[in-house]
Amino acid sequence: MRNLAMVCAVVSLLGCGASLQQLKTRAALDLECEAGAISLQQVDKLTQQASGCGKRAIYVQQYNQQQVAATWLLNSEIHPAESATR
Repeated sequence: MRNLAMVCAVVSLLGCGASLQQLKTRAALDLECEAGAISLQQVDKLTQQASGCGKRAIYVQQYNQQQVAATWLLNSEIHPAESATR
């Protein structure tokens, strides 16, 4: 019974979604930039725009089939940051 409670606790924590720090780490690789230089702007509940080092990209939170673990996936081309505002 104790093990079941522990498994439920771990699963519930994992189900909360991917963290913004995970997104900054992933965006830093894609944008060729330091993670500390990445700024985020929420688009909707599962979507963020990451900007840094003169570039920007859109990321969406993707869950696995069991809806337990989430990660951030690049969901756009990488654009120059100056084209972000039109």
